[in-house]
Amino acid sequence: MSNLSNKSAILQLAARKYIIKEINHLVKLFPKAKVRYEYDSKAAVHVIEVLPLELYHSNKDYLAWEDDVFSRFSKKYPTENICFISEDSLVGINKTDYAIEGKEFGFEESEMVLMVPASFT
Repeated sequence: MSNLSNKSAILQLAARKYIIKEINHLVKLFPKAKVRYEYDSKAAVHVIEVLPLELYHSNKDYLAWEDDVFSRFSKKYPTENICFISEDSLVGINKTDYAIEGKEFGFEESEMVLMVPASFT
């Protein structure tokens, strides 16, 4: 392995660790989120899939988070590429390198059931 490709591999690994740290922070901020990550070596891009679709498209706090992460990542790793997608994207994740769900992912308020002990009725 040449010195240049070794540096590139080290930089790519550091970028992956950075992205995973940011993804973990994302699901703490947005517990209804599910995130998958893949490094696509053919396209040379870090792909982050964010669900649900409503969060990805409509949540102003999420959009600000994404913009901030993109900006910081681009400054820290100028030779690396990052892409955020969701379930309606034309491209997708083929091989998940990392995935995490927030504690409330898939839970809808309409699914809440109030259990009342018989002694209270």
